[in-house]
Amino acid sequence: MTNQTNTPSDAAGTDDDPFRVPPVELRTPRRSEREEMLDGKLYDVSDPELVALRDRSADLCTRFNATSRADRAARAEILDELLPGHGESLDVLGPVFFDYGCHTTIGDRVFANFNFTVLDCAPVTIGDDVLFGPNVSLLPRCTRCAGRTATRASARTAPPTTTNTAARSTSARTAGSAAT
Repeated sequence: MTNQTNTPSDAAGTDDDPFRVPPVELRTPRRSEREEMLDGKLYDVSDPELVALRDRSADLCTRFNATSRADRAARAEILDELLPGHGESLDVLGPVFFDYGCHTTIGDRVFANFNFTVLDCAPVTIGDDVLFGPNVSLLPRCTRCAGRTATRASARTAPPTTTNTAARSTSARTAGSAAT
């Protein structure tokens, strides 16, 4: 029995070697969970930065929903903080619910009726002149919904969501047709 030792020239192996392990490519350190999330990659929802952003959004939504509709200045100030990327003439009746808020961009002259929900774990872009009926939810596709299996219970992915048209709920169309 001979004792063979792998030398550097042997380490490369041959192309027909079925047990040859390809070299490992060293990459830059992993990006933050927030960057991974916004890129549609698998991310950990329990990441402290993401938890803090969701808590901030939940607090702002709670404040907005508790503020009187007549107090337009206070409601506008809360929306400015919750949705820094919104355009002119944003009218939201509430209640509203945003996952993060800061990942949503809203154009000019947008109206959102009662019960507007946006899960912005992916970038959400709403164009100009968009009208949302009551009970509208903008929900990006996630890993579990897409039929893929996540490797961690708290891991998800989501692609960007974009809308440039008016959204109406079935109940709004039914109510409108019944009135005529």
